[in-house]
Amino acid sequence: MKLLSYLKLTVQYYRDYGMGAVVKKYKNKLRNSSIFRKRLYRTYVKSILPTEEERKEQSSHVFSKDICFSVLVPLYNTPKEYLLAMIESVEKQTYGKWQLCLADASDSGSKECRTPLKQNDSAVRGRDFDSHQIRRFCEEKAKVNPRISYQKLETNGGISANTNAALAMATGNYMVLLDHDDLLHESALYELACAIEKQDADFLYTDEAVFQNSIENIVLFHFKPDFAPDNLLSNNYITHLSCFAKSLLAQTGGFRKEFDGSQDHDLILRLTGAARHIVHIPKVLYFWRSHPASVASDLSAKTYAIEAGRAAVQDYLDTKGERARVESSTDFPTIYRIRYEIFDSPKVSIVIPNKDHVKDLSLCLESIEKKTSYGNYEILVVENNSTQEETWNYYETIKKCQNVSVVTFESSGSEANSKQKKAPKQSESGNFVKSQEQVQEKLTYTFNYSALNNFGVSRCSGEYILFLNNDTEIISPDWIQELLMYAQRSDVGAVGAKLFFANGWIQHGGIFLGLGGVIAADAYQDELDVRGYMGRLCYVQDVTAVTGACMMVKRTVFEQVGGFEEALPVAYNDVDFCLKLHECGYLNIMTPQAQLFHYESKSRGRDEQGSAKARLERDVTYMREKWGGVIEKGDPYYNPNFSRTKVWRLKERERI
Repeated sequence: MKLLSYLKLTVQYYRDYGMGAVVKKYKNKLRNSSIFRKRLYRTYVKSILPTEEERKEQSSHVFSKDICFSVLVPLYNTPKEYLLAMIESVEKQTYGKWQLCLADASDSGSKECRTPLKQNDSAVRGRDFDSHQIRRFCEEKAKVNPRISYQKLETNGGISANTNAALAMATGNYMVLLDHDDLLHESALYELACAIEKQDADFLYTDEAVFQNSIENIVLFHFKPDFAPDNLLSNNYITHLSCFAKSLLAQTGGFRKEFDGSQDHDLILRLTGAARHIVHIPKVLYFWRSHPASVASDLSAKTYAIEAGRAAVQDYLDTKGERARVESSTDFPTIYRIRYEIFDSPKVSIVIPNKDHVKDLSLCLESIEKKTSYGNYEILVVENNSTQEETWNYYETIKKCQNVSVVTFESSGSEANSKQKKAPKQSESGNFVKSQEQVQEKLTYTFNYSALNNFGVSRCSGEYILFLNNDTEIISPDWIQELLMYAQRSDVGAVGAKLFFANGWIQHGGIFLGLGGVIAADAYQDELDVRGYMGRLCYVQDVTAVTGACMMVKRTVFEQVGGFEEALPVAYNDVDFCLKLHECGYLNIMTPQAQLFHYESKSRGRDEQGSAKARLERDVTYMREKWGGVIEKGDPYYNPNFSRTKVWRLKERERI
C-alpha cells in the first residue's frame, strides 16, 4: 500500500511539474535520508576536531591581549551525565584563561530527574537525580580547579535570575553563554580569543550543531550568515555560541526575567544594538544537545518561549522608537513577522521597461490593477523600440488609465558597433571613479535595462521607485506595502520580493556573490522547498543584492549612488547597483511577504549564445575588474562552509 501511494504521488508530481522536478525531488530525498546524512555529518565532525598537534599549538600560543573568559552556566536539576560532559568540555579547552561560573538552582532534596522521558529513551530513562550529589561534585571540582566557581542558590529565580547569579561570580573580561546540557568545541575559547585579538570584537558568535547522545550523532548543522540585523529581528539565528565583552554588558544590563524562555534573544538584540564590532566565526564551536525536554528537540517543551521571543523583539523595536507590530509567522512560531507602520502613504512609481510582448505586459498590468491593495502608485511603461502594431494599439488603451503613462526611450547605435566597455579605475583611497573619457562615453544597446530604468526614473514623480519586469505577475495584494515598509527605513537601500516560476519553484530569494562559478546567483533558484535553508525563505533577511525584476528603492537613495550602471546593459546591473548601496552603508533586504510570479527572460531570451553570450562575457569582465576583491572575499550572508557550486551543501574539507 505504501509503495502504491508513492507511485500515485510521483505520477501526480510528474503531471504538475515535469520529470525534472521528479528527479530533483528524489535526489533531495536521497541526500536528506538519515543514513546518508549521518554518514556525512559524522565525517564532517571528525574533520573539525583538532588534532593533537593542533591542540599543542593552540595551548602554547601567546596572545598579546589579556583575555579571560567567564563561562556562565545556570544549573537546574541537571542530569549527572550531562553535567559531567559539559564541565569536561570546558576543562578540555586549548585556551587556558577561563573561569567556569556554575549557579545551581536545583531543587533541594533527593528527587527523580524532572526531565520528561520518552518510554523508549534508554539512554536517560530511569536515571536518578540527587541534588546533594550534584552539589558535592561541583564543590569538589571547585576545590581542585580554582578556575571553577560554584554557588548553590537558595531559590530558583528562573533562567534569567539564575544566569545573572552566574554573571555576578564572573571575573573575566569576556562572557560566554553555555547551557547546562550542552558542549563546547575544544577550540572554542581559542578561536574566540584569536578573533578578539585580531579584530577587536566586543560581540562574537559562531556556528553550531545539534546532537543526540554524543557529538558523533549530529542531527543538524546551523551555518549562519555574518551579522544580519533583520535576520535577528525575525528570529534568534545567533543563539549559540555567544560571547561578549563585560564592558558591553555594563551598557545594556543583564538578563531580564520578563523574557524568560527567550532571554538570550532579548539580550543579544540589546548587545548587538550597542556593540562596536560584531564578529561571526564561521566554525562549528558549540554542540547543542537534543533530548526530550530540550527546545532543540521540541519547541512544545517550552511554549512560553514563543511569546517571550515575540515580546523581546517588540520591546527592542519600541525602545528604538520604531512604530511596528510583531507577530508570530504562520510558517514557524519562533519566526517573527514585523509590520512597520507606513508613514504618509507616499507615492510609488512602478517603472516597467517594455518592447512588444503585449501579452506579458497586459498580464502584469492587469494583476497590478486587480490585486494591489496600496492606492498611491503610478505606472510608467518605458517603451523601447517596439515594432509590432498591436503594441502601439495597446499603449493607446492603457494611456486612458488615470495612473498609467507610456514614455518612449529612443536609443541610437547597437550592441555590435558600440565601444568596448571599460571598468571604472580605482582611486588611491580604494573607491572607484570614472575617467573623463568614461563619463563622456555613451554606451547604447538594442536593449539596455539600466538605461531604460534610469530614463524611467527621470520621467516619474514618485518618492519611491519600484522597478518591475514586464514578465511578472502579482500574487500577494499587499506586495507594495511589504516592500515600502522596509524601503522607508533610513538604513535600507534596495528591497526585493520572493519570486516564483510558473511551476511554483523558487526563482528569487536574494542574490549571493560568487555562487555557481559566476559573479553572483540566486542561491534558491529552482528550489522546491519554499522555506529554504533553516527557514530563511520564510522571514525578512539582509542580503547582498536583490533582483531588478522587482526592486523598490527610495528615490533619493537611487540618485545618491548614480542609478544603474549603463555600462551593464542586461546582466549584473542590479548586483552592481546593490553593491554600490552596500558601499554607502545601506542594507539590502529580501522580504518573502511580497510575492510575485516571474516568467524569467521571456521578454529578451537568455544569454547562452551568439552576441548575447559575448555581451555577457564583457559584463563579467567589467564586474570582476570593478568588484573582484569583494566577490573573491565571499558573500557575507552565505556561510563559507557551504559549496559555491552546490548551494547549501557542505563543501569538502581538506582534512577528513
